[in-house]
Amino acid sequence: LEIASEFYNVSIHGRILHPVSINHSKDRILMERFHNFKEPFKSEGELWSYNSREFFISPREVTSLGEKLRIMGIDPGYGIVGYGVLELAGSRMKVVGSGIIETERKKSFPERLVDIFEGMMKLIEKYEPDEVSMEKLYFFRNVTTAMEVGEARGVIILALTLKKIKINEYTPYQVKMAVTGYGRARKENVRDMVMKILNLKERPKFDDVSDALAIAICHANSYAMKKRVGEFDVS
Repeated sequence: LEIASEFYNVSIHGRILHPVSINHSKDRILMERFHNFKEPFKSEGELWSYNSREFFISPREVTSLGEKLRIMGIDPGYGIVGYGVLELAGSRMKVVGSGIIETERKKSFPERLVDIFEGMMKLIEKYEPDEVSMEKLYFFRNVTTAMEVGEARGVIILALTLKKIKINEYTPYQVKMAVTGYGRARKENVRDMVMKILNLKERPKFDDVSDALAIAICHANSYAMKKRVGEFDVS
């Protein structure tokens, strides 16, 4: 009987317990808590006790410490939408894909919005992201530009919401802090750091792609930090 052992977190009613070791086999799952779990459970929904509290555990509530999360960073625009897809496994990030959705200037603005929507739906189908990160709208000197970017952003959000993909928003300051450690870093510094963090051999052709990857890195760091710190409280 082949048995593979890995380290896992166990989520109970939204709370994540400390790491446990789970042995998978064809006909059973054996679970041993480092400190408090002493008995295996044989089937989904079996009753467990933890610090005198009872709860049910199902296989769906078990998530690996080394689980892979696919994050799509998006840099919204109505002419060009940049995207970058990362796969996060523990603290490691790998680029899965990146590129742009480009709309034609000769088309009417509503037609360009349709192109963005259809492009996003294709990207979602291709990459199947678990979560998406985007920059929050910031101040534009040109009101017309702000409105058009906002409308393009709304179309993107619509596509993601229809596919029930979680959207995470960050300010430009938060993105720069996450990538460079300085919230007022120049865009060139951010793009250089994106190359170093992701071990890219050359800078992406479009700055929109670099910006999208930076936004994805920001969420990857935020997600990993929450996993390590905020969700391990079982008190």
